[in-house]
Amino acid sequence: MKQYFLPDTWVYIASAISLVAVFFVGKSLLNYDGILHKTICVVMALGILLLLIRMPIGVSVEPDSIKVQRLIGSTKLNNITSVTPIEKKDLSGVIRTFGNGGLFGYTGYYSSPQFGKFQMIAINMKPEQLALVVLDNGKKYIINYPQGQSDLGRIPLSGLLHIEVRGDDHGLAAHEPLIQ
Repeated sequence: MKQYFLPDTWVYIASAISLVAVFFVGKSLLNYDGILHKTICVVMALGILLLLIRMPIGVSVEPDSIKVQRLIGSTKLNNITSVTPIEKKDLSGVIRTFGNGGLFGYTGYYSSPQFGKFQMIAINMKPEQLALVVLDNGKKYIINYPQGQSDLGRIPLSGLLHIEVRGDDHGLAAHEPLIQ
C-alpha cells in the first residue's frame, strides 16, 4: 500500500519563506565579488536544496518493511517490532535535538518524555497521520502512516504485526499494537 501525504500549513509557510530567501541570496551573488560572501551564499543555497530533495512525501507499506518516500530517494525501515498510532497528547513535550521543524517537512532527531530519543521523518504533524515505528535494534521513528485509510482500521505488516485503531466518543483512539 502506498500513501502520499500533504504538508501542514507551517511547512508551506516555512518552505515559501526559505525559497524567497534563496532567491534573494542568489540575487546578492550577482552584486558582490567577495569570496567569503559567495561561499556563505552557496552553502546556504546547498543546505536548502538538500532539505528540499530529502523532503518526505509518502509511505509505502511493504510485506516486510516500511519505505518512507522522499522527493529523491527513500528510507527503508526493516526488522520492525511495532507500529503504534500517535495521539495528539503524545506530541506534547517534543523537543528538536538536531532536526528540522517545518522547512520542507519535519526531519531529524527529536526527544520527548513519552518516546525518549527518536528520528522523525514526516511532512506534517497531524496526529491522525503519525505513527511510532520501533525496530528490533531499539531505534524509534515517527513517520506519517496511513492508519485511517485501511479497512476496519487494521493495517497488516509482515503477516504478524497489526495496529488497531478503534473509534470512541472523541474520534479515533490509538491502542497498543496487536501482535498475533
